Amino acid sequence: HRSAVAMTVSGDTIGNLSSHDFSSHDFSVHDQTKEFYARYEPKEILGKGISSIVRRVTEKSTGVEFAVKIIDISRDNGELCPVEQLKKDTLREVNILRMCAGHSNIIELHDVFETPTFIFL
Repeated sequence: HRSAVAMTVSGDTIGNLSSHDFSSHDFSVHDQTKEFYARYEPKEILGKGISSIVRRVTEKSTGVEFAVKIIDISRDNGELCPVEQLKKDTLREVNILRMCAGHSNIIELHDVFETPTFIFL
């Protein structure tokens, strides 16, 4: 499954995920959700996929607009998208985007948040 990924026009690449697993955060799960909504103002939906949606968001501190991919990991979507495979694929996507950071033809990963029900890229 492929859909749009968080993108930005800025060169910043930051995130809270370790390269080994999704449970290694500096923030608690509750704080991750709170932190995302404290930093970003959600706007309209730009697209939908099997297990994710893409929304326009505005970073509250700068007014810069981004697209956020919100991946639903709250339930198993059957054979098409098992949760563990979805998490593994998302971590791989994050790592690839970090490796390609700064390339003029690749979108920039600006932020990553995980909760028990969603991963925000």
